[in-house]
Parts: sequence; C-alpha cells; structure tokens
Amino acid sequence: MLLRSLIFFFLIASHGFAESISEHWSKIEKKTKAEDWEGAKTPVADAISEYPNERDFRITEAWVWRSSGNPEESLKRIRKAISQWQKDELLKEQLSYSLCSVFDSLYRKAGYKREQLPKEALSIAEEAYQAKDTEWSTNIYGISLRMQKRFKESVQHYQKGIKKYPNAKYYPEELAYSYLEPADEELKKENPKLAIELANKAILLLPENEWANLILAYSWQKLNPEKAIPYFEKAAKLNPTNEHTIPNMGYSYQLLIEYWIKNKENTKITKNFPIIKNYSELPAKQGMSFLRAWVPIADATEEFESLVEFLKKKIIKYPDDIELKILCGSVLNKLNMKQRRSDSSLADSTQRESNRYLREGMELFEKQNPNRLSFKGIQLPLNGKIIIAAAFDGGGTHSGFEKYSYDFLHVDESHSTLRPNTKGTENSDYYTFGESIYAIEGGVVLDTKDGFSDNVVPGEISFGPGNDLQILHDNGLISHYAHIKKGSIRVKKGQRVNRGEKIAEVGNSGMSYGPHLHFTVVTKDWISTYYEWERLKIKTPDQIIFGSQPLEKNWVIEK
Repeated sequence: MLLRSLIFFFLIASHGFAESISEHWSKIEKKTKAEDWEGAKTPVADAISEYPNERDFRITEAWVWRSSGNPEESLKRIRKAISQWQKDELLKEQLSYSLCSVFDSLYRKAGYKREQLPKEALSIAEEAYQAKDTEWSTNIYGISLRMQKRFKESVQHYQKGIKKYPNAKYYPEELAYSYLEPADEELKKENPKLAIELANKAILLLPENEWANLILAYSWQKLNPEKAIPYFEKAAKLNPTNEHTIPNMGYSYQLLIEYWIKNKENTKITKNFPIIKNYSELPAKQGMSFLRAWVPIADATEEFESLVEFLKKKIIKYPDDIELKILCGSVLNKLNMKQRRSDSSLADSTQRESNRYLREGMELFEKQNPNRLSFKGIQLPLNGKIIIAAAFDGGGTHSGFEKYSYDFLHVDESHSTLRPNTKGTENSDYYTFGESIYAIEGGVVLDTKDGFSDNVVPGEISFGPGNDLQILHDNGLISHYAHIKKGSIRVKKGQRVNRGEKIAEVGNSGMSYGPHLHFTVVTKDWISTYYEWERLKIKTPDQIIFGSQPLEKNWVIEK
C-alpha cells in the first residue's frame, strides 16, 4: 500500500494532473477565437501530446498551421494524421484544404502568373480535388486544367461545379475564362470564327468583362469590322485606361471606310463621318487612328481643305505631336496636287507649307530616335538605264516619314522616259511601264495589294489606293515597292524571296502622275530609314562615278 502511494505521488510530482479534453479545447478556442494562430500552436501540441488518438485535435492542428501562414507544415502534419486514420473523410477534407492552401501559396509567390507556377502545383491541385471535392479544390483543379490547356475538361469541370456549388460566386467567372483562354489562342492562330464562338459563350457569363469584349472586337475586325465597333466601344467604357482599344476601333473605321468607298456606300460614310471627326479630336494615337479613317474620305471626295484646317487647329493644341505634323504635311501635299490643276502659283505656296510640316516632323522624330537601323549594299530594284526622278527628302511624298524614298523610271540613251514617236498620253508610251521589279535583298513577303487598276491617263493625278508590296528582311527592315502594275505581282504573303528575284512590274496605280516605281525602306513603325546601294555606275550631269552613296535627282544609273 505504501509503495503504491509513493508511485502515485511520484507521478503527480513529475507530470501534474492530466487535463481533460474539454479543458484543452477551452485553451485552444481562446486562442483561435482571438485569431492568435501562433499562440494556438502550443495548446494544440499539448492536447495531441496527452491525447494522441483524439482525431479532432489533429484536424485543428492542420487548421491552425494553415491559418498561421505555413501551409507546408499544415500539409506535413495532416499527412501524418492520415497515416493513422487512412479512411477518415474529415481528415481527407483537411488534406484537401491544406493542399489548396499550398497551391494558393505557390500561386501568390508566382505573382499570380500561371506561367511561373512550378509544375508541382498541377499535381497538388489534382491531389486536392481527389482527396475531397470541395468548393476550394474544385476551383484550383479547374485552374490547373486551364494551365495545361485542357480547356474542354475545364469547361465540363466548372459546369459540374456550378451545379454542385450554386452559391460559388466566382465559378461563372472561371467558366468564362475556360472559354476566353482558348478563344484568345484561336484568335492568335487566325481562327476568328472559332474565337467568336467561344467568346460569345464567355460574354453570356461575363457581359461586363473587358477581355471578352476585346476578343470579340478583334475577331470581328477580321471578318466584319462593322460588327467589331460596338465591342470596342464597350471595352473602352469598361477600361478607359487601355491605350490600345480606341486606336483599334479607329482601325476598324479605316477598314470600313475603304470598303464603303470601294462599294460606293456613300450613305454609310456620311452617317459615320461625325463619329470619326469627333474621335479625331482625341490626343496622340487615339485621335490619329480616326484621322487615318478621315484621310481616305478626303481622298475620295478631294475635300482636303476642311481636313487641313482641322489638323492645323489640332497642331496648335498639340505642337509636339510628330505624327500630326507629318499627316498635316501629307494632306497639304495632296491639296497642292489638286490646286496644280488650275492654279500653279497657289499650289507652289501649298507645297512649301507641306514640306515645312513634313520636314519639321521628321527632324523631331530623328532627334528623338538616333542610331536607327540602316541597310548597306542592297541591290537596285530595277535593271537597265534608270533615272532618279525624286530622291531623299525631295519634298511631298519624299519628305516626312517617307524622307528616304526614291522614284525610278527607265530611260533610253538620250535619257528620255518616252518611247520614240509617243506623247506620254498612255502608260505604254513610257519605257518603264511593265518593266520587272526585283527584291533588293532576301526576305519574306509581308503583304501585297494587286487589285487596283493603273491610272489610264498619265499626268492626271489620282488620290485612290494603289498596288504595292512589302518584304520583311532578315535584319528586321522592310522594303516597300509602290505604284505596281495591276496583276503583275508574282509573290504571295508569307513567301520567301531571294535577292534579285523578280517580284512584280512597274505600273501607274495609286497616287501617281505617271508610270514609275516608288521605293523606300522602312522600320517596323513604317517610318523610312537610311540605306545605301551596292556599288553602282552613276552618270551625273558632269561625270561618271562609281559608288553606293545616296542618289540625287536626275542622276542616271546603268545596271
């Protein structure tokens, strides 16, 4: 009896009286209700130490560690508990929560950029969903499906989730993104019809979503620009700070104006012109995109005066806008051409004003953009005896952003551009009409236009569009060949061409007084840049020289 009493006394002295389960819960709840997660760890650990087979303490342990911001430790501890109770559904639910918490932690560390999530996040999401189908695990597993581009599965997954968790407010949004992400991919792959089909499903779920409206806008822009405009307008209202939306809406109007002019739908032009003019008031690129829609209207009607007046007023408001100066100079140049039909003195004055705007704009641009890409040693785009009809910074279409441009024509031994016994009243009177044009360097055809008729009467200016093509070269520069003869382009968009390969023939299409080749080299912003030729034999008014330097007006090249 004495021995048992001594043993009991020793146990009490060593360990104290064991606390009841309810007493442990009381201590734990005091900390958790105060959201003192760090403070809750000690009473939870004490409870598990005294009652290692009490499952609910293990569940609470996982919750406390998750809430303290350490989901990895929470996961470690709940896995240990599951090894003891392998089929316990509540523990599986906690496992799912801990896995979801780890996924969210990884997502947060990746700055919510899916492409930066480690691959382990995918398996974590799948395990969380398999452990227990909860509102949380359903969502992160759906996200992981989208990350793997398993979009059809993601759609089915969220549709099922919406039925099971009808109060999950963010599920419709996630389902919408399961449509929008593949829609965006289809748009990039030039599949606008499929992009529209998918985006329409998304916009039913998220009518106020900017991305959904933009995908529909860009997709319709490729198929029917008129249908694109309402979506651009909606996107602009949803996010006025997106600097690309309004300019792209302006581009849709440009496409529409070209189409309406071609099909003589003047009523639609008249109806939409006030909208175009109103948006043209906007500063910088936003207004510029609508001004570019105004220009073809002015070209078709030859109403250049009102556009010039508008541009001059806007330049006073935005004196440092380079594109505005260049555009004003360009429209003034067209006005000069129109005036030249009846009043050459007035036309000369307008031409000087045009050149001033063009040169001021390009001078500002080149000061702000020194050391631009340039070409050296390129091949002349024509063969034979060639005269330089217009050279670098020659005014009009050879100044401003087209400063580094040439006009080329073929001539005979006496440097005449006309065939014997002709008067220059027909295109065929000119040696150059129908002559071959060659690629100045190897590259890929960027774009072509080949459906516009040549001007019938040389000497009579036309302000309509013409045939041209561009080649993107390996150094990133683009060669541009204009006024091409209708039906003569021998290459297609995307085709690889070699240096010296025939690509088209000289024509008289577009804004042209007579048959010639207008040639320039531009950077990807479509602004001309400096270039030099291969070594050429050049006949100046005074002598014959050999060189690759910039050519001057009236020099003759023998190639």
